[in-house]
Amino acid sequence: MLLINDLSKSFGGIAALKNLDLEVNTGEVVGLIGPNGSGKTTTINLVTGIYSSDAGSVILDGKHITNKAANKITRAGMARTFQNLRIFERLTVKENIMVAQNIFNSSFFKSFNVLQKMEEQQLVNETDDLLTKFNLILVKNNKAGSLSYGEKKRLEMARALAMRPKILLLDEPAAGMSPPELEWLKETINDLRSSGLAILLIEHHMRLVMGVCDRICVLNFGNKIAEGTPSSISRDPEVITAYLGRENSHA
Repeated sequence: MLLINDLSKSFGGIAALKNLDLEVNTGEVVGLIGPNGSGKTTTINLVTGIYSSDAGSVILDGKHITNKAANKITRAGMARTFQNLRIFERLTVKENIMVAQNIFNSSFFKSFNVLQKMEEQQLVNETDDLLTKFNLILVKNNKAGSLSYGEKKRLEMARALAMRPKILLLDEPAAGMSPPELEWLKETINDLRSSGLAILLIEHHMRLVMGVCDRICVLNFGNKIAEGTPSSISRDPEVITAYLGRENSHA
């Protein structure tokens, strides 16, 4: 479970996020929405250790990870994707996954040759399973830079899951996806929730948000203005004025 308490961040005297409280439980998808500049990406960067907070706390499964180094937060069980893709384009698709697995993988077995070989074979099998699930198995030996945009998005998500996270933070995963890819993304998010994974979803594609989220938190100018079920959020007058009205006008 991810617990965010009173989280705040300012840049140059301008408040980007003000006293945010948010909870994401095991087996739950929580959406984080709002206009551009509302504090969504600031939130995910604070939670994952890219930014340091000015105040507040972040707790993952009972452990304080506030302002910890990003690599330590990753090892604690948090993985994310990025709005601007950060795959290793010169590595193959398979190598991208194995890099992530090595981040997760404990060094406990390294001194035991037999166990190490067993572990390596297990990682190979897990890699192939992930690549199959994300429709990348046929291009696993291709350079990641040669993939289509949609394939790169799937690769980044698969790479995040290779770290076996307790919570997955998705930053605009639907951007640039075709209708069939969007349907695949919806099914994948639902499958991950069913497996017990906690998911925090930052997304502008409102049909996806309304279709997969258990709860939605709405930010505007760094403030949380509403939180509730998709049904309640869709009817909230302040949310409609601040965000949904403009989204629906060109949906």
